[in-house]
Amino acid sequence: MPRISRRRFIALASLAAAVYMVPGSVKAYDVELSRYVMGLGVRILHVADLHLHAGDRLEHLRLVEAVRPDLLVLGGDTWDMATRDKRRLEEWVSLAVSASRRAIAVLGNHEYNADSRGRLRLSEGLRLLERYGVIVLRDDATRVLGLEVAGLDWRWNPEEYSEAAGSIEGMESVDLVVAHSPDVLPHLPGGRGLVLAGHTHGGQMCLPGGRGVVTNSVYGFKSGVYSMHGWTMIVSRGAGELVPPRVYCRRELVAVS
Repeated sequence: MPRISRRRFIALASLAAAVYMVPGSVKAYDVELSRYVMGLGVRILHVADLHLHAGDRLEHLRLVEAVRPDLLVLGGDTWDMATRDKRRLEEWVSLAVSASRRAIAVLGNHEYNADSRGRLRLSEGLRLLERYGVIVLRDDATRVLGLEVAGLDWRWNPEEYSEAAGSIEGMESVDLVVAHSPDVLPHLPGGRGLVLAGHTHGGQMCLPGGRGVVTNSVYGFKSGVYSMHGWTMIVSRGAGELVPPRVYCRRELVAVS
């Protein structure tokens, strides 16, 4: 999502408070687990847009512990500028990682927003993740549990993903690409693997039935499965948001096997 001013943030918060009791609003601990079978040979759990704040309930962890993934993927916006106390974030990361064999992460726009506004510094957040063994991928690739995994850092301009993807050797044969924004997909070279993304919150304010009305994706991606250039992309609705509520748009964790 684009950078927002303090005035805009207050306006959004006021709007959220005004519509919080609208029928169809989703409670903060209402999280759905969506399952996909892709024949990867490992259990992957994608947790995007956690936006973890002090006082948040840790219901997401029940799903992590239920799945017990081989690979936990933190898909960006794990924290934001409202994450003033990192203790809850550290608690979530430590428990989630302990329920997983391995863990990787990419960064989203809100980690950078938090850093630029002097809240949770990016360097501090990265140290926290790395302390618990989370591999943070920033325009690079690694081999994890037999999979070639590439992670692309956040870009404000989606066209810059082309150069970033092109800088990763063997990108066309990567098994898994993780990026916060789904707008990475049109800029990937031809491939054959899976792309995991979030960022859109599924529209956050949806029509009954969960149909998104608007999206912050430049290319119109909202949620679910998309295919392009030989890649299959799954866009998560995400597990949280900076400013609630969600209307007819359940929070989501995505399990892929």
